[in-house]
Parts: sequence; structure tokens; C-alpha cells
Amino acid sequence: MISLVYMFLCENVKKESNGSLTIFNMFDKYEVANIPESIKSMYLIFGVIGSAKDNDGMMYIKFPGKRINHDSIPIPYKYDLEVTRYLIEINNFPITDIGMQYFELSYKNKVIGKYPVSFIKEKEEVKHGNR
Repeated sequence: MISLVYMFLCENVKKESNGSLTIFNMFDKYEVANIPESIKSMYLIFGVIGSAKDNDGMMYIKFPGKRINHDSIPIPYKYDLEVTRYLIEINNFPITDIGMQYFELSYKNKVIGKYPVSFIKEKEEVKHGNR
């Protein structure tokens, strides 16, 4: 069975020559100016471990709930003796409501991990001046 080791979202990623990743602006809270809005580009990074019998099994990233309207993303598992890392670029991700949402990873119709993100309204700047 596949197990989730880690999962997070970030705004940008740089792949280094040694195979490591440099992560920019990891987040679990995202401010939006207007609703509806979309995130132009973000990255979902996660690592899993499994066994050889799981090789080529299909995992899915899902966005449950009525507030985010986005299809699930199928991801084939490739067995490795170490943690298998995935870097998924998500473009034009729609946000239709404020509040907590979850990015779920499932395997064989079972949720094996979640990552919460709170979408909040940007604070309006208070303007001072003569009235």
C-alpha cells in the first residue's frame, strides 16, 4: 500500500542539478482580492513510499467540496526503494469561495493524505487622508 510521507503547496520551484528542489513561498493560506479568482500557477509537491506491487497503480489528486470546481488529476505510481517525489504544476486553479479547502491524495479509492489551504480575502488597505 502506498503511504504519503509529505505534501505541500508553493508558488514556485527550482530544480537543482543534484536533483534537490529549492522551494519558493510554501503556503497553507492564500489571500485573494476577488471571488471568483484563479491562481495562475502553483506547485503541489508530495512524496510517497510503496512496494513493488504498487508499481503503475494510479493515484489521484482531488479537490473535494463544492467550493472549488476542478477535476481530479491522475498520477501513476513508480516504485522506488526510496521516497518517490512528485512535482505537479497546477495552472489557473479556480477559487470560487473563501474558506478552508483540502488537496487530497487517494489510492485505490482511499484517501491517503490531505493538505489544507485556507483561502482568505485580502485585507483592504486603510487609506488615511483629509476627510
